[in-house]
Amino acid sequence: MIHKPLSILPAFLIPGCESASPTLIELALVLATFGLVLATWKLAQHTRALSKLTDRLVTIESKRDERDAKEKRLNDLAKGISAAEILQRTNPDIFAEQLEIPSKFPTEEINAIEVLQSLKRYIGDSESHPNLDYLCNVFDSVRREKSAIRPDKADIAKRVRTLQDRIQWFVDEARREISSVQR
Repeated sequence: MIHKPLSILPAFLIPGCESASPTLIELALVLATFGLVLATWKLAQHTRALSKLTDRLVTIESKRDERDAKEKRLNDLAKGISAAEILQRTNPDIFAEQLEIPSKFPTEEINAIEVLQSLKRYIGDSESHPNLDYLCNVFDSVRREKSAIRPDKADIAKRVRTLQDRIQWFVDEARREISSVQR
């Protein structure tokens, strides 16, 4: 007797079904296959829905990151404006002299210049950058060496004057940007 491959299958899968007709088994296989197709289709629908939700989440996160970056920039610009205002009120000659006197050390002005130096990526005037770097290096040296270093007062005063003249461009641009956002 020659068996069809499908007629042997029930003997291994379902004990006691050796006498089942091949058409019944084939029908059961078709129904099981159809069930798998439906389950796969449903899984594909859920996967598409999950993909759409993930895309929305990515969009929301991107917008939040952009908003946070813009907010950080505006906060940095506001800090820069405050620091620039302190710098603009500073008398360059007195400032240079006070660097040598520990009791009159110009901490507020130094902090303002250091803030501007840390925010120089927002300062479009490239001539301000070397002056900010130089002054911050002098401040670091004065702090490290205390009274052992004698900074060049004339050079420091000249660089502070140059910054005072040029930093107004940064202030104008920063105020314009901040006011355009607040409208």
